[in-house]
Amino acid sequence: MTGKIRTEEHKKNNKDAITKLIAKSYLLRSPDGIIYEGRNIKAFAKKHNLSDSALSGVIKGSRLHHKKWTLITTILPTFNFCSPEGMIYKDIFDVKAFAKKHNLHQSHLNDVKNGRKKHHKGWTICHLP
Repeated sequence: MTGKIRTEEHKKNNKDAITKLIAKSYLLRSPDGIIYEGRNIKAFAKKHNLSDSALSGVIKGSRLHHKKWTLITTILPTFNFCSPEGMIYKDIFDVKAFAKKHNLHQSHLNDVKNGRKKHHKGWTICHLP
C-alpha cells in the first residue's frame, strides 16, 4: 500500500472541514418556541432525537414541520374548530394531535378542515372575523 498514513486526528479534521463546506445553515423553532441556529442537520437531529431526512425536508420547504419543529420563516396554516358543545378551539395547526386529543378521526377532521364535509361527530370549522 502506498501513500500517507493518516492519523485519527487528521481524519477527523478532514471530516469536520468537509462537513463545514457542504452543510447548510438553518434556523429552526422547537415545539417549545426556542430558536436554534446551526449547520450540521444530521448531528442536530441526532442530538434532539429527530429524523435528519424529515428535518431536511423542513429546511428545503417540502415539509411544513417535523414533530412540530418548523423553519423559522415558515408560517403554519392554522384552523379554528367548534365543538358540538359550542366551544371554540383557535389556531390549531396539528390536526393529527388535535384529533387524537379529542377522540376524533384525523382523516374525517381533515375533510371538515378542507371543506369536503360539513362536520365530524358534531365538530365544525369556525370562521372567525
